[in-house]
Amino acid sequence: MKKNLFAILALPALVAVSCSNEEPISLEGSSEGNVTFVAQLPGGINSRSFADGTTATRLSYAVYETGTTTPLLKSGDPGAPAATFTGLQTQLSLNLAQGKSYDIIFWADQPGNSAYTFDATTQSVTVNYQGLKSNDETRDAFFQVEKGLAVNGPVQKTISLYRPFAQINVGTNDLSAAGVSLGETRLTVDNVYSKLNLLTGVASDPVEVIYDFATLPEGETFPVAGYEYLSMNYILSGTEVLDGNVNTTQKHGSFI
Repeated sequence: MKKNLFAILALPALVAVSCSNEEPISLEGSSEGNVTFVAQLPGGINSRSFADGTTATRLSYAVYETGTTTPLLKSGDPGAPAATFTGLQTQLSLNLAQGKSYDIIFWADQPGNSAYTFDATTQSVTVNYQGLKSNDETRDAFFQVEKGLAVNGPVQKTISLYRPFAQINVGTNDLSAAGVSLGETRLTVDNVYSKLNLLTGVASDPVEVIYDFATLPEGETFPVAGYEYLSMNYILSGTEVLDGNVNTTQKHGSFI
């Protein structure tokens, strides 16, 4: 048991994960406004633990004329509409000049969450790992970028937001048999990205991250049958942008 647990915690992030592309927030069109998005998050995504997305209720955004990086409009500006998820959905209507094309960034996270800083001027999100605890579901977040949106009249657009994370799950099936009782767990991972350019999908600035001691998850089902959770943590990973939209390289890794 001790040997197995040590191997789990010592593995680097690149070994700790496997690919998955199945965790979207979907945006569905509406007829209101010049450009309208309706954000909808389906509940119970693939019955995964720590993955219902309900903590990410704030939608931040920034609008750029295609080919430029200076925001024309961003959430929080005077007169800019706010968008808050209620019942797993929200609507955002924007009035944009016709005859032009736009790049639009979307970022969804928990209101008041100091873990992330969305910066429309640099098209990026910076992650704060200070004071980080294990098993913190409030750090769940989603993003997407729509490139080259042509506005020649009313637009109704469907967009999917994805997690830009690897999800590391650590579990065991023999704590009881080994006579071991754990109250808290801690995880250290090296080379974890701390910044993501939302427009390009490029992650950067790797650092060592300590997910400090926290109580074991309760009421969650480990992705592998017969195992119990020791910890769950998100780490920022890179993405690809294809055809103007994010092709997520999010990962969902499980250690046993």
